[in-house]
Amino acid sequence: MHSFPVILALESGGDVFSAALALRNGEILLRENTNGDFSEIALPTVAALLAEGKMQLRDCDAFAFSAGPGKFSGLRMSCAFCQSFGFALGKPLVAVPSLAALAEEQTPAETVAENTKTITMLPAHRGFVCAAECEMQNGIWRATPPKILNANDKTVPAKTTATVTRPSANAVARLARAMFAKGETVPHNKCAPIYARKKIAQTQKEREKKTRPPRHSCESRNPYNRA
Repeated sequence: MHSFPVILALESGGDVFSAALALRNGEILLRENTNGDFSEIALPTVAALLAEGKMQLRDCDAFAFSAGPGKFSGLRMSCAFCQSFGFALGKPLVAVPSLAALAEEQTPAETVAENTKTITMLPAHRGFVCAAECEMQNGIWRATPPKILNANDKTVPAKTTATVTRPSANAVARLARAMFAKGETVPHNKCAPIYARKKIAQTQKEREKKTRPPRHSCESRNPYNRA
């Protein structure tokens, strides 16, 4: 019987805190919580998930997080938790691009032919979206660097299915399991979300100019881009 790695995956870049536990038998347990501040509900949700799987944190082979784009505070929280877990226990980290996880959420890898392409999008607020082209490569969804687009522009190919939503931690765990098997882990001191480094304040002249894309996590230098 094939044995899979045990991976704890977190997704908190949207309005739902989602945690998944990938078990050795291939099963993935999922818990989602919206009842409170993420910083307050995260650890109890993870503890309940581990108890359900009859596992302890030290039993995990790796820790994975949805790296972005997404909400700043949520992305940083999942990243920080996984970084702390991994550093304390000496376990590797897997940074999963959120737009690739969204492709996995919509169409699981095992159901897709090699080189299949799709466009995934996430809301960036104020009439904009973050978008990336995802392609199935060797059983893993790979996403291009994300771009901020005006939601009203006709920039998405007509043949492409695009959905604005968030991936669940289940999809993050599935993608992380495949990435982990290929050795695609991140050093603890290199662990960081994919977020925009834009200034927050604007001058009066800037505010009077045409609306710009918002400060959002997808317009960034991706620390995990191997290109």
